[in-house]
Amino acid sequence: MQQRTGNKKPLWRVFSLKELHSATNNFNYDNKLSERGFDSVYWGQLWDGSQVINFDLWVFLTILGLITIVVFFVMVNIVNLTQVSTQHSAESLHDWNRRMNIAIGSIEGIV
Repeated sequence: MQQRTGNKKPLWRVFSLKELHSATNNFNYDNKLSERGFDSVYWGQLWDGSQVINFDLWVFLTILGLITIVVFFVMVNIVNLTQVSTQHSAESLHDWNRRMNIAIGSIEGIV
C-alpha cells in the first residue's frame, strides 16, 4: 500500500512483516540502531536495495492504544452530552468525520 500525492513519488509505504523480517535479518541484534525502554529501532535493506528504518511495533501499539482510549473517551462524552441536552434534535449531532477530527485534535493536544 502506498500513499500518493498526484503524480509525485509516494510519501510512505506500508511493509509486510515478512518484508521487515527479511530486511532486518529477523530483527537481528546487529541491525539494531538504538534501544530506549520499549523503543527499538532497526536498520534493514530490502531485496531491491532500498534501505528501511523500522521502529518497534510496541511503540506503535502503545500510541494506537492511547489514540483508542482518547477516541473512546471523546465519543462517550459527546454521546453523554447530546443525551443530556433536550433542546437539540438528532440532526444537530456531530457526524463521524467531525467526531474523529475532535478526537485527533485532542490527541495532538496531549502529545
